Amino acid sequence: MAGESLDPEGQKQGDPKEAFNIGPPSPLLQLQPLPPPLSSSTALILRFQTACHALCTTILNLLGTALETPDPSWFAVRHDQSLGPSGTIFRLLYYPQTTTPSPSSGPCIRAGAHSDYGSLTLLFRLPGQPGLELLTTSSGTWKPVPVNPSPTTLSTPPILVNIGDLLSFWTGGMLKSTVHRVTFSGGEERHSMAYFCHPLDEVELVRVPSAVIEGFGDRGEGELEVQRRKVGVTGEGERITAKEHLRRRLEVTYGL
Repeated sequence: MAGESLDPEGQKQGDPKEAFNIGPPSPLLQLQPLPPPLSSSTALILRFQTACHALCTTILNLLGTALETPDPSWFAVRHDQSLGPSGTIFRLLYYPQTTTPSPSSGPCIRAGAHSDYGSLTLLFRLPGQPGLELLTTSSGTWKPVPVNPSPTTLSTPPILVNIGDLLSFWTGGMLKSTVHRVTFSGGEERHSMAYFCHPLDEVELVRVPSAVIEGFGDRGEGELEVQRRKVGVTGEGERITAKEHLRRRLEVTYGL
């Protein structure tokens, strides 16, 4: 609890939540065995991770097609887990019940305002559990994300897809990473799962070759500058890898 601060500038204390991270299935990584009771569901978790990554690959291929990259798989191949390690992680999130009243100055923050560090995030929420909010770029206000609109007619809740910081880097700010937070009174428990899709560790964060992005011009420069500041990149000539980007973001988040 409170070991992670997603908004260190806006919060004095860490986020009141618990998380359990599960690394990607890869012979290149030496992962600790899952503890009970998760160990009995190892095969199910593996299938779920594989399905999540397949969905991310499909989305990345569609982005490559839409942005008219030289190869539609430009993004997807840089996330091919068979080619090397990455920061991809599957996270189980638990927000315990709390009796702490909300501050008079605003809502009760359970996960501070932040954007995700990777390329794409798949978020899975239980039906009827509100609390997720997105920061609108037009007005700068927080908007709640609707919960499953019809849990009685949909067999599974919708999957929320977030654009992460690295797609902003790659596209020169044309694609904006989604700033979001979790707020709720805490009267009930809240559970969610997130699949954070990251590129291979050694992939460089250089602008993707795309006529569509070139045609966008410098309109994404403001967003790109935000991303540079997050990881201390001081100029256009400085290049960092996906692994270095993740390391710098985690140092801030955990106060390392």
